[in-house]
Amino acid sequence: MSLKQLQESIKAFHATHGRYPKDLGEISDFTGLTLDDDKYDYDPSTGVIRLKK
Repeated sequence: MSLKQLQESIKAFHATHGRYPKDLGEISDFTGLTLDDDKYDYDPSTGVIRLKK
């Protein structure tokens, strides 16, 4: 899954649940895909996700 697809999944989760996912595990459950937590920085208060530098 690309970063853009992941961002779209977070938006879809927000639209469905009225909140951002609390962690990448919730995004994984929502999309059915396994995500590498070490690859991303995710802020659950804003829904912003970035590739780690």
